[in-house]
Amino acid sequence: MGRQGRRRSERLVPVTAFTDPQVARVGLTEQEARAQGVAYEAATMPFGRIARAAELDEPAGTMKVLLDPRSERILGASIVGAEAGELIHVFVVVMQAGATARALVDAEFVHPTFAEGLQTLVMKLQRYALS
Repeated sequence: MGRQGRRRSERLVPVTAFTDPQVARVGLTEQEARAQGVAYEAATMPFGRIARAAELDEPAGTMKVLLDPRSERILGASIVGAEAGELIHVFVVVMQAGATARALVDAEFVHPTFAEGLQTLVMKLQRYALS
């Protein structure tokens, strides 16, 4: 079709298990980053800290994001919680675009939504913390 193809190794492939709660991830896990000698910063947050999760009585789960400390690009993310399969796409787009995590920090998210919890997670990284 006139377009150059990409190999599977060049693609970001998100995965989701539609359990209760859902489990989703994209990119590197912390274990993979360590095994490959990749430098990273990590932040975690209980899913129940998201206002929408509390409002809908869906507090089960946790979230984690890995950040390259030099480029500030997201290396990987994992989400366990309600609608994790939908939420992981926010990280897929940011990672695919080669944007830094600052894009999530500076964005305006609707309150209360599950998606705003991803911004809160990224802001758990020391470099983006609000003191």
